[in-house]
Amino acid sequence: MKPSILTSITVLLAVLVMAGTSGATPTVLTFDDVTTSGFELNVLNDNGGYNGFTWHSLGVMDTRISYATYGYANAATSGNYAAFNWNPGASITSQDYFTFLGANFTSAESVFLDIVLYAYRDSELLYWTKLLANSSKPTKLEVSWSGINEIIFGATVYEPVMRMMSSSASMSGDLTPPDSGGYFSLDNVAISFGDNTASAPVPEPATMVLLGLGLIGLGGIARKKHPHKPINAHC
Repeated sequence: MKPSILTSITVLLAVLVMAGTSGATPTVLTFDDVTTSGFELNVLNDNGGYNGFTWHSLGVMDTRISYATYGYANAATSGNYAAFNWNPGASITSQDYFTFLGANFTSAESVFLDIVLYAYRDSELLYWTKLLANSSKPTKLEVSWSGINEIIFGATVYEPVMRMMSSSASMSGDLTPPDSGGYFSLDNVAISFGDNTASAPVPEPATMVLLGLGLIGLGGIARKKHPHKPINAHC
């Protein structure tokens, strides 16, 4: 391969890697700057919405209060405050597109909780994921969902626990279905408003490295197919 071609591919690879690793500095919502003395249901929508979001069925609590028991007491990742859902249909929405980078989740009223997140852009589902949270400590979720303006949360008791609860109820003669217990807490919500326009996700750096290696490989194949002819010396 000619040195000039190799140099061009190297420069292209470096530019791609820099593009994939650059981006706006994320904002981490800790809820520690929200004033509350207990469980506040609608405080996040005061003064135009916490950090510019509309918070549906999500409030803020002080995890130190005496009746913050079970998973609620373990929900704070930093500081003493955390958000919680007080209705199963919880969501956050924004007028601007944003990137969701993750959060910490804690099961509030059951040992284990399946939590599902759906991310939308103008009512179009772009991403979704599922995680298993527990009540003893926060479970960290890390994603990179760009160009969205709504996240909807769903939660149900972890299925094996639900089956065990149903079996226990049947054995005791109490056939009342167990409470779904779909309540959770979240903290350290990481978001970025670096680019408020909807755009395709940027490829991961590892993908770019593979692309660069592929270009180098193609260059090597081309070299084998078209070897340099020796130059005959003339006396």
